[in-house]
Amino acid sequence: MYNLIEDYLDRLLLPMVHRVPYHERQHIRQEIRDHLMERTQELQAQGASADEAVPLAIKQFGQAEWVGTLLLEKYSPLPVLNWWRALLLAVVVMVTVITLAYLVALTHTRMYPQQDDRQQKVVDVMLWTVGKAITQGDIYQQLWGALNPSPAPVLSLPPGSAPRLPADTSLRSVHTTVQAEYLTWLLKAARAGIPLEVHAYARRVIPEYPLPPPDVTLSRFNTLGDSVPRPTPSTPGSVPLTAGIFLLSAFAAGALMRQWRWVLVVALVALFSVAISSGITAKDISRRSVLNMALSRQLGDTIATLQNRVQSDPSLLKSSRPYIDLRQTGVSDDASRRQRIEQLVQLFRFYQRDYERMWREWQQTGFVGQSWRMLWLTVVPTWWALPCIALATVAGGWLGILFGVWGWRVRRYLALRFYRYV
Repeated sequence: MYNLIEDYLDRLLLPMVHRVPYHERQHIRQEIRDHLMERTQELQAQGASADEAVPLAIKQFGQAEWVGTLLLEKYSPLPVLNWWRALLLAVVVMVTVITLAYLVALTHTRMYPQQDDRQQKVVDVMLWTVGKAITQGDIYQQLWGALNPSPAPVLSLPPGSAPRLPADTSLRSVHTTVQAEYLTWLLKAARAGIPLEVHAYARRVIPEYPLPPPDVTLSRFNTLGDSVPRPTPSTPGSVPLTAGIFLLSAFAAGALMRQWRWVLVVALVALFSVAISSGITAKDISRRSVLNMALSRQLGDTIATLQNRVQSDPSLLKSSRPYIDLRQTGVSDDASRRQRIEQLVQLFRFYQRDYERMWREWQQTGFVGQSWRMLWLTVVPTWWALPCIALATVAGGWLGILFGVWGWRVRRYLALRFYRYV
């Protein structure tokens, strides 16, 4: 009867050999022996025979290999950062950093840079208002020299910047008209045979979105025009992906090291990598401001060319029929047409000053402010993004540690159960 208990204790203490000091093993052996003897006596008092009580007490105490594994866990040190764990942890960190950097770049590519198309549209509308004279003689050569040698201008906005509306009532009315009627006018001007090489915004739109056949209604063209790239507002779509990346990296760190401090280290490295990626993107955006300002000045030269030509040649508008019908906008004669051209010039100057203001404010925020703005727009676009990322990190770390602990237990148990001692 008692030989069963001693055999059970031998198998239970087997995992602790060479891992737990001898006197500790003897203390554990005596303590478990006492528990088994007490339970055997309780079962005998309940009516079980001596031959039945000992096996039943052992069965109730648990399988020897499993109990020994659980006891060994208390005496086993936590994983140390040896060479292979350091290598795997470095792989986890590297994959996390690369994935988050790609996410920042992808989000920036899909949502930014926002485009300020107001200046280009005003240039095109002014060309159409001046009319057929823009395709004749030196005017055409000047416009071609100002617009055609470079790619179609794309004036990007600094991330997070918001254009302002004109304070003047008359200019705001012209602004509303231009924005509302541009696509309709573009269709009419393009079908009238106006050369695209002396255009700003139209030269970029038409090649990418070919004109529909002449029998297609304007409403359908407006639908087509709605597909032209426009500033995309920041959306919370990147939050689940970001939280998923933090969850997986925290899970991997927890499973590998089974310690919360390493989960925190990986999470902090991930946050630092996102901040660095945002800073690099912000620095790249700042370098573009020089090109953007040059493109804006180039458009300003075009406006100045048209304005000087109209002012220096009073008969120009009489001999040049506009490409678009301006009567719907209150322009019925050459005098009101000349006034509209002056309003377009003033509107363009307002757009240009407003554009310079946005870039000036972006530059004044400095590298840290620009990086924070990029981080906020691409990774943390909503107030609940940070709690979601923190919760995902905690959940991933907890699941990883749980997985690591149970993986260690099962691995040890299987090795003992099938006599492959480790």
